[in-house]
Amino acid sequence: MIDDNFDRFKSVIREGRQQQFANNSEELDRLATGQVFTANDAVANGLIDKIGFLDDAVERAGEMARMASRDYKVIQYKPKLSFMDVLLESHAPNQLVSGKTMFEMTTPRIYLLCPQVLPIHETE
Repeated sequence: MIDDNFDRFKSVIREGRQQQFANNSEELDRLATGQVFTANDAVANGLIDKIGFLDDAVERAGEMARMASRDYKVIQYKPKLSFMDVLLESHAPNQLVSGKTMFEMTTPRIYLLCPQVLPIHETE
């Protein structure tokens, strides 16, 4: 299983980095050893385009989709605190939890699964 996953990993790299690795399996084999690279080494070896932050990646994804920033919205999901997290203060030691937060955590909720996928609009 590990070898199959490793082969799949290298296949994804070859497909995504065609200029560097599509016709140069030896170079990919030289790099793909399980070693962890620094960001600078990853750039130097053609594994990533450039070093940046999440905002840079979101902006680049918008550019690649040919969308203006006003045409998309980034949603970051954060794990909800459990009642035990609040009791044990593991989420933020020395901080008080508001009554509203405590009420929200102890109120029963109905959860629904939504199988729809947001539509992706292609522009030419």
